[in-house]
Amino acid sequence: MTLMDNDIINYRERYIKTQKQHDSIALWLLLLGGLIVFIGWIVGLVMFWRSSNFTVGQKLLGTILLPGGLLGAVLFVFQKVSFTCSISANSTATGCQAPLVAHAAINFPVLALLIIIPAATCAYLGNVLHKNIGSM
Repeated sequence: MTLMDNDIINYRERYIKTQKQHDSIALWLLLLGGLIVFIGWIVGLVMFWRSSNFTVGQKLLGTILLPGGLLGAVLFVFQKVSFTCSISANSTATGCQAPLVAHAAINFPVLALLIIIPAATCAYLGNVLHKNIGSM
């Protein structure tokens, strides 16, 4: 092995490490970036599509099943936690109800899907990334 061969090997190892870090950040931004004024998800999406470690089908899967990441679950909870109250003439609240409690049979499965689908998609893509980087 010559000195030039060692330089090539070192460069390749640094490139693989940088690529893995870049793609890992992209996946985290796809999952959590929607919580950062939504721009984080868009940045993650651009980074994700620029990656060479995923197929077009995997990129479509990540784009379709991770729109906004966990932002959908957070918005769903905040929308459901708001209380609806009626105010009587003497300024006392009457008829207050929390929609989340009133419709728990419907809301819990929806919330679970809004968390599980993005998390499972991100885990799958992380596994793909790990396998692709490992085979380089």
